Amino acid sequence: MEPTVPIALLRSKLHHNRDHSTGSQPRSMRAANSREILRLLRQHMPSSRADLVRLSGLTAPTVSSAIETFQRRGLVRFTGAGTSRGGRPARILEFNSGYGCVFGADIGGSSVRLALADLSGKIIGRVHKTVPESGTPSEVTTLIAAATDRLLGEHGIAPEKVLELAAGAPGITDVRKGWILSAPNLHAWRDVPLAELLQDKTGISTTVENDVNLGALGEGCCGVARQAENFAFIAIGSGVGAGIVVNGALLHGARWSAGEIGYMQVPGLPPQALRVNSLGVL
Repeated sequence: MEPTVPIALLRSKLHHNRDHSTGSQPRSMRAANSREILRLLRQHMPSSRADLVRLSGLTAPTVSSAIETFQRRGLVRFTGAGTSRGGRPARILEFNSGYGCVFGADIGGSSVRLALADLSGKIIGRVHKTVPESGTPSEVTTLIAAATDRLLGEHGIAPEKVLELAAGAPGITDVRKGWILSAPNLHAWRDVPLAELLQDKTGISTTVENDVNLGALGEGCCGVARQAENFAFIAIGSGVGAGIVVNGALLHGARWSAGEIGYMQVPGLPPQALRVNSLGVL
């Protein structure tokens, strides 16, 4: 999993809200606006507040309030003054990519890949581990926890600098609960509280998503779909799946099954859908 994936999670619920007030807007809208401002600053460094107002379409007070909050937290810093056209020079801002680190874990049927990155997406270290076919959730999460400790130790990074661990797994995932509901490519993985297991073993805030959905987020954030609001990302490997983005947000479906195209029945063939490679299944 590329490090852009956990970074992209910062904007996974963003619906490109535009506000026209500051004091009365709901908390969810303020959070969405803040994510949009941070995303724009990362993509358009260096920028001034006026630049961010123009790029975002948000009001100047909203942008200023968000920047002040980011500065207090250390996410944004001032680097100097811009050129003046007769008035006071604008203060130039940049995103502080050294504020923290993120982990991305890609859980597959035969291996686990882990990447540690700073907030610019620069990879600091990687680990690739083979997992036995019968690997249980407990065994796999213990392996991931050991790998996170190893990478932090090798690079001299304090655990408290890690902001998030994003874990991707094949199958149907309840993102709100952080559970793997069904994963045919993982032996006996059904109704697994993966986020809770990883948080308990690593001490790191954890988000769990379908692996192909995370691939779609990565492409939307830093890949070929950067300019697209609506697109489908199709992954072909041991199985076939899709991540669907509509109006800039992932489409999960009523039962978290949107994009599970590998199990679609093909007309005219016998309906044997027990495995991805069965006759009649995509």
